[in-house]
Amino acid sequence: SFPTRRSSDLTTNGACTVLQVSFSGAGSTQTTTAPVTVTTLDAGAVTITGPSGSSLSNTPLTDTSNSYYLLIGEEGVTVPGSLNGAIVGGTYTLTGAGGKDVNGFKVSITLGTPLTLAAPVPATIVRANGLPLTWTGGNATDPVTIVGYSGNTTGTGANTVITATEFYCQTTAGTGGFTVSPSVMNQLQATGATSAGGYGIIEVASGPAPVPFSPTLTAGGSVASTFSAAQATLATVTFQ
Repeated sequence: SFPTRRSSDLTTNGACTVLQVSFSGAGSTQTTTAPVTVTTLDAGAVTITGPSGSSLSNTPLTDTSNSYYLLIGEEGVTVPGSLNGAIVGGTYTLTGAGGKDVNGFKVSITLGTPLTLAAPVPATIVRANGLPLTWTGGNATDPVTIVGYSGNTTGTGANTVITATEFYCQTTAGTGGFTVSPSVMNQLQATGATSAGGYGIIEVASGPAPVPFSPTLTAGGSVASTFSAAQATLATVTFQ
């Protein structure tokens, strides 16, 4: 079921945008739209090669009914079925051998040293103090997005009410840091206790601009595509 009533308010403050949203009512019906038809394409064997230290060298992506993917273990986290690889700075090249639908292709993207926060995000953030963040890494021109979210849920069933505030701030990696001002932070609502339906996060994400490419199709023409990459740090927090 979906909420039956929704309201929102959007404000912009310098490099930051704040969105306030409220949902109420569990609802007993929902509106559906016509299904979207997705056609997957056979590109043959697809591999990825990364820089020294990534442990990626002509590493094949798993092909499941023409959907290609690869899990790479990182930051000491063991992911079942993943490779013992790493995301490091350098050039990554995706190569398609060509298959029934798509001719061969090759496209590369260059990652800077992964963006690293100089200090962990505090578990409790006093909104009136703002939020100063500093970091190292990344290509100087890589966009950096800082996201903050504070939401609370009350009631159950038809009496469920969700109120949330979220901000998005934009800068670049080369700035070395960004301070989310008190005027932005104060627009977030205080985060209630987890046991009472409160939830807060801070996320800092960065990556190079997507690289466009257009592999040709065996039936003629081409398909507009992009090769993109992003790295993010996510922390659960309480806003006071």
